[in-house]
Amino acid sequence: MKTRKKIVRLVGILLFWVGVLLGMALAAGAVWADIEATFYGFSKMGDEPLNLKCPIFVTAAEPCEIASSFKNPTEKPMQIMARTDVSGHGGIRTARTTATLAPGEKTELRWPVTSEDVDLGFFILAKVSSFPAYPFPFRESMCGMLFIRTTALSGNQIFVLLVVASLVSMAAGLVLWQVSNKPLRGRTISATWAMRVLAAIVVIGMFVAFQGWWAVGIITIVLMLLMIVAMMYLAAPD
Repeated sequence: MKTRKKIVRLVGILLFWVGVLLGMALAAGAVWADIEATFYGFSKMGDEPLNLKCPIFVTAAEPCEIASSFKNPTEKPMQIMARTDVSGHGGIRTARTTATLAPGEKTELRWPVTSEDVDLGFFILAKVSSFPAYPFPFRESMCGMLFIRTTALSGNQIFVLLVVASLVSMAAGLVLWQVSNKPLRGRTISATWAMRVLAAIVVIGMFVAFQGWWAVGIITIVLMLLMIVAMMYLAAPD
């Protein structure tokens, strides 16, 4: 019975750490890509952020798109003029898009990104700007995407698989750890709570990083590292 518990505990620990490290890698990769976009060399003129959706991963399997949504809140037609700057080996690629919105109308403008836009090794970096149109000032946002050289899966498929693998591994690891350590007592209780807190921080860190909030993402990654150090202390023998 004791041997079985030890095996279950070991499997639980391994699964938990696989999930944690995978989640940290996803959060760190997304944050790194957005930091590269921020300091890539795009001109910065916007007064307010623009709603910008970018995939986390892009592969050679199929082209991906970045998108920005626009709404006309006025009672008169509004002309939207957007500029898109995308990275690339041959320099920044620029495109201009114009759309006319009726009063109250919403629209989403999309622009393709492909393997031709890769720079700095494995990044695709983009900036979308919207020129002033009453009542909006000049708006812009930037984002970074990670390019994976594969044709087997799309970027979204890789993203979903990795996120699900991280969450399932952490959850399964926690369950097996708790089952194999019943009844919880002493340092086991502290270690269990530390694992729960770390898992929660990893989930929050992934969410923040995927939203493009890289400054907050850095803070969550630092918290993850601090929690790992704390758990190593709890795991040390008395």
